[in-house]
Amino acid sequence: MLSSNLKRAAAAGPILLWLSITGSNAQNSERAMQSLSAMVGTMSVDAETEMSSGSLSGCHFMFTAVAQDLIYRQGAYIGVSGNVGVRKANNNFGIDLKVVIFDIDSSKSSFVLKPSAPSRAYLVGQDFQTNLSSLIATVPSDTPGALVSLFQFHPSFGILMNGIRRGKITIAFNRDGGDKDIRLPLELDVKSVSDSGQRQRSDEAIRSFGRCIKTMMPQ
Repeated sequence: MLSSNLKRAAAAGPILLWLSITGSNAQNSERAMQSLSAMVGTMSVDAETEMSSGSLSGCHFMFTAVAQDLIYRQGAYIGVSGNVGVRKANNNFGIDLKVVIFDIDSSKSSFVLKPSAPSRAYLVGQDFQTNLSSLIATVPSDTPGALVSLFQFHPSFGILMNGIRRGKITIAFNRDGGDKDIRLPLELDVKSVSDSGQRQRSDEAIRSFGRCIKTMMPQ
């Protein structure tokens, strides 16, 4: 069971890999649950670039978070990871969002990570504007628990850039095909987090993403 959990966790993100190891026996499970409670929120954000045929083709934020599902799981913990950013294809730009969700089941003596992909995911702006109406398509992913959504450039890019200026991007997603959506704010300056919930912060991801955008989308 542990090896299966490790494989799933590696695909979902560093925090879930940590859970598979820390929560692998009854003695550690209580400690891990306490840490989960302390670490709810953004766990890490990094910037990543993509190259295609020798040219820059993508600028993304890679994120990992822990949240409580108060809508579908009575406050149970879930692991959320993925990426969001700008992609270039055939001289056209679009926004893509990948959301990976794992239910964190602690009902037994060890943590069990259950992939549970949403059927809807999108960005939410400061004034509650969303980009869902500009959805082009969802595409298959070989990552367990993942949904990949492709959006038109507008209004998604404006929502993304406004979030960057505020240092926070909010994503929303549903569970089990439901009508209600969970909103998850991602703090873009969180580099890492300790077991006690202490966050190490840096603006490096924001600056790296900005450099990538300026190179890929020259004025």
